[in-house]
Amino acid sequence: MMISEAASDIVQVVVVQVIFLLTRAGVTQKDIGKVIAMDPALLGCSIGTKLEPNMRYYISLGIRFYQLGEMIADFPMLLRYNVDNLRPKYRYLRRTMIRPLQDLIEFPRYQKKN
Repeated sequence: MMISEAASDIVQVVVVQVIFLLTRAGVTQKDIGKVIAMDPALLGCSIGTKLEPNMRYYISLGIRFYQLGEMIADFPMLLRYNVDNLRPKYRYLRRTMIRPLQDLIEFPRYQKKN
């Protein structure tokens, strides 16, 4: 069976995104299907301008690689948020609410709150 060039291009994009999620964002093989099912829009995000900067932001906070993978498995949308909008939310969590980093790790949906 022949795959059209367009379908081949789509498969290549999906493979690249999946490899990024597995190797750079800490998502486990066990969770990769769940992550994509929960947020298929991740497959259309630019690695260089969206996924990589977000991954680096969370790592810069002190979140470990495996913890980031667990957070993404729980709430994949984390990688699609604008980092500039995440910073004030994190400052509020730490400085105003005086909450530990562990709260963000255990409840990544906090970043969704306004």
